Amino acid sequence: LLWVDAKKYYPIKAEAYLNSGKLYKKMRYTINDALVKNIEYTSPDISSKKTLMHFNKVAEKKLPKRFFTSHGMRAKLTK
Repeated sequence: LLWVDAKKYYPIKAEAYLNSGKLYKKMRYTINDALVKNIEYTSPDISSKKTLMHFNKVAEKKLPKRFFTSHGMRAKLTK
């Protein structure tokens, strides 16, 4: 599940569930200048531990259309 800001369409938080329906991870997003700066991951079983993914630099990169096929997603992308 993904919660999105209704006016700006930015992600706010998300929850990932296993096929069994059990909550697996919670994610909280920090937005700065219209870009995701941080994603904080927590597990419901271990609430005292977190994983923080911090994005220092974001760059636009053109990807070939073949990249978005099921075969292309498994292949390594070459420069």
